Amino acid sequence: MTQADRDRLVALKKAASQAITQRQAAEELKLSERQVRRLLVKLRRGKDKEILHGLRGRRSNRKIDAEVEHRAISILKQDVYRGFGPTLASEYLAKKHGVEISKETVRNGWRALWIVASR
Repeated sequence: MTQADRDRLVALKKAASQAITQRQAAEELKLSERQVRRLLVKLRRGKDKEILHGLRGRRSNRKIDAEVEHRAISILKQDVYRGFGPTLASEYLAKKHGVEISKETVRNGWRALWIVASR
């Protein structure tokens, strides 16, 4: 739990014990009163960790497999793809190699290759 999460929890506990109003807690947390009420219900129902985001610590659903990313980077290391931009490279990967990845993934992969090569 980060310090910001702890501060949020303190403000919510103050609101739960009626030391401050829900409106004051909302202003302190920069949330709406409705959001504060929703968080207070979660706090009463469960433990302190209930107020954290439910997906914290989990892998993103949008992340591609490391194997696919590694395969694409190893293909792009070849001299044939040296002058390609990310859009053209992703199109060639899909058409010639059957590796479907976005141009942004190619851009990030090349950035990683450049960082490794510069060391």
